[in-house]
Amino acid sequence: MGWGKGRKLSRRKFLRDAGVFAAGGSVIVLLGRRLTTTEAQTPDLPPIIEVLISEVDSPQIAPFSLGSGGETFTSPEVVSSFPFTYVALRWSHQEPEPAFELRTSLDGQQWSDWHDLQVEADHDENPRGEVFSNLASADRHSYVQYRVSLPGGSSAPRVGVVFINSADGPQLPRLETQALEASPALTAVQRPAVITREQWGADERLRLGNDGQEAWRRMYVPVKKVVVHHTATTNDYGDPAAEVRAVYAYHARTLGWGDIGYNALIGNDGQIYEGRYGREGNQYDPQWHREILSEDVAAGHATSHNYSTAGVSLIGNFQEFDLPENMYNALLTYAEFECRRHSIQPNAVSDFLRSSSEWTRGLYNVPGHRDVGSTECPGARVYALLPSIRKTLLERLVNGAAPTAHGIRMTNSSAPGDFAVSFGWRGADNTTPLADLEFSHYLEGWQPIPGSPEIVYLHGYTEERRPEWSEFAKGANAAFYIPSPGHYTFHVRARDRDGVISPFETLHTFLWEPDHQSFLPGLHRNP
Repeated sequence: MGWGKGRKLSRRKFLRDAGVFAAGGSVIVLLGRRLTTTEAQTPDLPPIIEVLISEVDSPQIAPFSLGSGGETFTSPEVVSSFPFTYVALRWSHQEPEPAFELRTSLDGQQWSDWHDLQVEADHDENPRGEVFSNLASADRHSYVQYRVSLPGGSSAPRVGVVFINSADGPQLPRLETQALEASPALTAVQRPAVITREQWGADERLRLGNDGQEAWRRMYVPVKKVVVHHTATTNDYGDPAAEVRAVYAYHARTLGWGDIGYNALIGNDGQIYEGRYGREGNQYDPQWHREILSEDVAAGHATSHNYSTAGVSLIGNFQEFDLPENMYNALLTYAEFECRRHSIQPNAVSDFLRSSSEWTRGLYNVPGHRDVGSTECPGARVYALLPSIRKTLLERLVNGAAPTAHGIRMTNSSAPGDFAVSFGWRGADNTTPLADLEFSHYLEGWQPIPGSPEIVYLHGYTEERRPEWSEFAKGANAAFYIPSPGHYTFHVRARDRDGVISPFETLHTFLWEPDHQSFLPGLHRNP
């Protein structure tokens, strides 16, 4: 099995105040709220397996400060109350940060090799204020031991061990569903084959807080980037669905996020597994009564880059192991789907406006996680593939005969308490008269709520929180009154007289901050 090397920085930042998580103590089993509505087994689906989670506080290994040289300490054996298939560590935050390794055993006699742990969630990315490692796989082991390397001048952190079994828990009944006739597709883009949450056995109770309400309210922001990850777990697993259930339970309950942090995952069986829960209702998929691979739903995969991105994670560790061909093909399939339905040019580069109102400059439209954070994710072997992935995606998506909109120019005029913007553009192909083209556009606007995973919608959204495109019409300019400070992106696409529409949108993002008495634009550059 492959493991990441060295101490890595965190991945996500969500739900500081979610209401479901464990406290410190001996053993605490985190179980979801029991179903109270009418229940029935669905015969064509596997049963839902309840994920078992427990936590043990480790004995304090070194309750004193070290000298300048630092030291490595090995913990006593920590025993689980059930055989576990995954294990993780949590520890109190301190500076400088310690480095952890972990090993497991079936019987307390024969041990696995020591493996480095990465950080899955930092202290400011979960409501418990602790640091959490990535999940480490184990084949129904019962013992764990860790060692921690402490820099000089450090004190030993408080450490806890998280045990998970996503394969052997009790079976749960499914909610009864009502048969409906198929509804018309809402998009012309063909959705790829996907293992839905129902099919991989998502226990939807885990998304709910103690009050029965959804712990992580769903927000929708148009996707502009597709970020590639790996889970940094083992590669030789036999049940991808169990891997997904473990990640889901760890994210939703242990970390307190309320759902899985990815929009999609890809298993070593070459299948795409649905991630984050999205829109629901009978107007969507007639079997599941919701939107599968829900469009634009914000997940929790890349900290302040979560809004306006989709995150797909390869289940395994690809720092030192090659990506299997079937997983490579599935990654291309999913990325093509997201790029096609959002008109994303995969090899283009643009400045990305983060939810923190800071810019990530010169970011590819299909980046790796390490491009937006200090991490080895998605592993060196996958990261080296990204240029060829972008090239292949472009070949699949481009339509040389299609028109494009190009060269957006933005002007603004502002007065106290007022702000207006105008946009002008042209057709990229100078041989096509502008009179032969029509354009559709919209101005997307939203504002983050400080300290919250929710946003305020300002402009350009339908009631379903989808982009509100204008009708195609002649003319290459548009003007808007901006109602409030926030994050704004102007989108435009072209259509020729034969009805062929641009394969890629043209964008212009800007930040309006009245306190700075200015607007701050980003740059969009095509190769």
